[in-house]
Amino acid sequence: MLADGKHIIEGMKLQPNDVHYAHIAFGHSYGLGNLVMPLVIQGAAIALSSGFLPRTMIEDLRGSKATVFPTVPAVIRAFAESEAAAELPNTIRLVISAGGKLSPKIASKFATVSGRKVHNFYGSTETGGIAFDGTTRFENSIGHVGLPLPGVSVRILDKSARIEVSSAAISDTFTTLDGRRSHVLYDSGCWLPDGQLLVYGRCDRDVKIGGKRLSMSEVESALLSIPEVTMAWVHVLPGDNEEPQLIAAVTTDITLIELKSRLAGLLPAWKRPRRWLRLESFPLNTRGKVDGRALVKMFQEQRT
Repeated sequence: MLADGKHIIEGMKLQPNDVHYAHIAFGHSYGLGNLVMPLVIQGAAIALSSGFLPRTMIEDLRGSKATVFPTVPAVIRAFAESEAAAELPNTIRLVISAGGKLSPKIASKFATVSGRKVHNFYGSTETGGIAFDGTTRFENSIGHVGLPLPGVSVRILDKSARIEVSSAAISDTFTTLDGRRSHVLYDSGCWLPDGQLLVYGRCDRDVKIGGKRLSMSEVESALLSIPEVTMAWVHVLPGDNEEPQLIAAVTTDITLIELKSRLAGLLPAWKRPRRWLRLESFPLNTRGKVDGRALVKMFQEQRT
């Protein structure tokens, strides 16, 4: 934990006089690395959240004079789509998003309204922090997570494209034969020409439909590349004859007919979802992530 904290502090250039706004759980690896460890290592203050509505958060941020705002994509979206983003206090110098894919449209809207770039942060429970987008450009792209943190080594495995992470923050239970503390994630990715890391999605989200292997993460990324789509979730449910059936839930301001037409230009027919939900917003769990169980229930109720 100490090693992870040091990697994050150095990579994000966190300072002892920073005030970190806390609305993510301390017990989650994201909360431990971005809130608890800067407190333990640097003595950096934590300002506790009094609520989860954008207006309440704005009042908290003002009152605490917070400088660092670690959050999740759903909160970024809530701020971007409300007047609250324009009222983000001038004390906030760093806005961090982790825990899921951030739509480029939402990131761009947040930056335009608030005048702050959203910096993507990538990590896992097993490895701690991995990469951080410390660039100042406002443009975001799906899966772009920046450079590996100081002290963290990242390797893309040749055949599977899975991401291997080595650092002192990894438990010694993951020590390799050559003595490195290393862990291979289920995520796959590649290096961009400028040396930044791009994460495709999870390999364990591959399914076979009609004898063909399909990546649900690929379908989600295709949906999120459509400018009018702000959130996307793809899953499988048993269909006729128990053959897996691809389903998708989206938040978008275009019709499903138009959305399907756009997606047809991006993916072949066998990779396109068969059932859809168009929602105003996604249900979220206590960690601020999309509640997949609740969405599955919605699809199941759709059939009754």
